[in-house]
Amino acid sequence: MTSAERAPEQPDADIVTLCLVRPGRVDVAQVPERFKPAQLAWLGRPLPDAADGTHRFACDLELPVGVLGPHHLRKAAIVGLRPPLREGEGWLVPIEWHAATLSPLFPVFLGCLQLEPERLVLTGRYAPPGGRLGRAADAVFARAAARSVAGWFLERVAAAVAVS
Repeated sequence: MTSAERAPEQPDADIVTLCLVRPGRVDVAQVPERFKPAQLAWLGRPLPDAADGTHRFACDLELPVGVLGPHHLRKAAIVGLRPPLREGEGWLVPIEWHAATLSPLFPVFLGCLQLEPERLVLTGRYAPPGGRLGRAADAVFARAAARSVAGWFLERVAAAVAVS
């Protein structure tokens, strides 16, 4: 998958693009090993692989909240990762996640995790559920929640692939 395939030329009004960048030292030589299913216990409970080879995990995605201290809202989800692909000096990991329960109320995220020597990047797209009302809710507060969950996820990945 190339960068051109990951970003639409003309954005669809119903699709939200998410892009988060986190600086960090990534041990790129260890990425293939650290993204083998047996090494992904930090992600959650392994599930059977999808027909396309996506490694799937049951986990709780966390939304950090609270001004009086760290609290997290959790949502049961299914996270899918495909094997890493070499890209430039780093790696590209196709990723997806969706709610494990009440799926029609939550968006499905499809994207890529880029692991480079000095940064991690999560890019992808999702369609807010609920039509016009869902798009309005996304613009007001759900987009911030999506960015928070993505940031939480990048922190987890960073801990798994950091230079030791």
